[in-house]
Amino acid sequence: CALATAPAAGQTLEVTFPDVPLARALHVRAGLTLYSARKRRRSPGVVSWRLKVAGDEVAARDIPGSASAWELVEVDTTRWQGERLAVTLEVDAAPARDALLCFNAWVRD
Repeated sequence: CALATAPAAGQTLEVTFPDVPLARALHVRAGLTLYSARKRRRSPGVVSWRLKVAGDEVAARDIPGSASAWELVEVDTTRWQGERLAVTLEVDAAPARDALLCFNAWVRD
């Protein structure tokens, strides 16, 4: 997986893949690392992520407290099937600064 460090409260981290060949669906898995979930027991907060395709938000999740919340999210991308577009993951935290979010994604036909 790719690791993203949650930014300070009020800031947003953006990771953009500019030329993703889209098909029927985009699968995304994201969650806190076990280390971050344990560390956050002492200073809980919420880490949030949003997924955008060509600027349109298509999925979002909040990971509260000290939960890992690693889950699979399937995004229907049939309206963009056959196109190559930017896919952006946005991460923010309140006040869970320095939490490590692990994510990966793949295109499904």
